[in-house]
Amino acid sequence: MDFIFIKSSKVGKEDFGSVYARVRTGRANVKTVTGFTIRQLEWEKYRSLQYTSSALMSSIGIKYGQFAQVLARIKAAFEAEDFDPKKAKSVIESVKHDVLNGMMQVVEVKPKGKMLFEDFLTTYIEDLKTGRRTKKGRTVKVTPAYIKGLRIIQTQIRNYQKEMHRKIGLDDMTMETRNSLVGYWKGRGLMPNAINSYMTDVRTVAKAAYEDKLTKCDDFRHSDFVPKKRGSGQHLSCAGTDTGNA
Repeated sequence: MDFIFIKSSKVGKEDFGSVYARVRTGRANVKTVTGFTIRQLEWEKYRSLQYTSSALMSSIGIKYGQFAQVLARIKAAFEAEDFDPKKAKSVIESVKHDVLNGMMQVVEVKPKGKMLFEDFLTTYIEDLKTGRRTKKGRTVKVTPAYIKGLRIIQTQIRNYQKEMHRKIGLDDMTMETRNSLVGYWKGRGLMPNAINSYMTDVRTVAKAAYEDKLTKCDDFRHSDFVPKKRGSGQHLSCAGTDTGNA
């Protein structure tokens, strides 16, 4: 399953095009319009991950992060084993309604490749704040300190992406990316305990994305994914203040 951009042939609209969801398998050959007509430059930024999640896509009036989430959820639905090609259009409309109206739910979905780690983290934090997502085995919301810790990680990831000129997708949270993040923080003078706490939180979020079936990447399981602590650290992350796994 993939998405394709077809340029407009209308006079004055040459820089625009429509985004289609396309499925080509043995049991289906479907090309369904998503309802998004955007500038070619916006599409190229999305495809190359060269965008800021909070930036506005002026052609459709939503943020890049929202656009990425819509396409990621559509991809998941279309790749599900019980996908019915006849319901493709209604699936797309349902996903757009849920995402763009702030009603994201944790659902059984298939992997998707273009969703950014930052975008998932934003949704993850919001779901924890509203109670849509809770700690496993609990019925109460997480603490404000836990949310604060996740926001620290969010800022750290954004700083890394900006300075390294690289966007991290969910599928990119590999040991290679782990090593890059650890090296980045070491290079900025962070102590081992701080890095341990940061990577503990990254692992928690990566695990949640995997369990939500938003990615197939499970390198977070690696025994060395989270560096070991050394001595007493100064940084206390959300992982340190609330030890359960969301």
